Amino acid sequence: MYAVKTTTDETDGDEVLTVIPEKEAILKATFNDMNTVGIRTETRTNTITTMVDGEEVEETTITLNIYINIQSLTYLEGAELYAFDEDQMEMLEELMSPQYYSFFAELINVDIYGDLTAGDLANLVNDLPTGTMGTTIAQAAISKVGTPYSVMDCSDLSQYAYAQAGISIPGTSVTQAQYCYNNSYTISSSVLQPGDLVFWSKTACHCGRWNEIHHVGIYIGNGYLVDASSSMGHVVLRDIWSNENWPIVLYARPHVG
Repeated sequence: MYAVKTTTDETDGDEVLTVIPEKEAILKATFNDMNTVGIRTETRTNTITTMVDGEEVEETTITLNIYINIQSLTYLEGAELYAFDEDQMEMLEELMSPQYYSFFAELINVDIYGDLTAGDLANLVNDLPTGTMGTTIAQAAISKVGTPYSVMDCSDLSQYAYAQAGISIPGTSVTQAQYCYNNSYTISSSVLQPGDLVFWSKTACHCGRWNEIHHVGIYIGNGYLVDASSSMGHVVLRDIWSNENWPIVLYARPHVG
């Protein structure tokens, strides 16, 4: 967005790389326009009565909950916001094409292939079973590695990959998890196969979601998965992961073959 807003000069395109205070102001304004933050607070008071030395004593606790909501526009929504003309849209679509994904990831120092060499990646793809739905799903997920998170989030990725195998699943990570659970598609980690879904819970969140599930990824075999990482800003291929704040809570296989 910043590049297209700054210059559309075909003869001097690299002029966008020159950083001066005026351009820093444009970059900051563009970021603020496309990323808005809403904050609300909620105070909860809880009073309990306990017995102390035979007498009733009231204890009151006050809990302050802070809810932060971040809304980020996609590049198409940003183009609409700034009323880009036809030439600007052509340039924007070119910059957002998949051939630039790995370049942009490198610019912001994001490893989208989990330290795998080209040979390692080729071996991983070649090791996928032939002719299965799981392989079709895994290959579709791998094809989206490098895609910006603003274009494809975690549930967009899983829904897209499954659609390539002709399978329709719900549109968010938590509804996908519930769908798998309700239809007995859950599996054990010991039988994971390419194309299976992996779901994470966000332990710090108490928003009332089913099992607090906030993330989903696609297993592709040999201990690797593909998921859209909000912190890295891209769809990435990496080792299957889990930690105290983001534990894996469910594995599922809503496909056959």
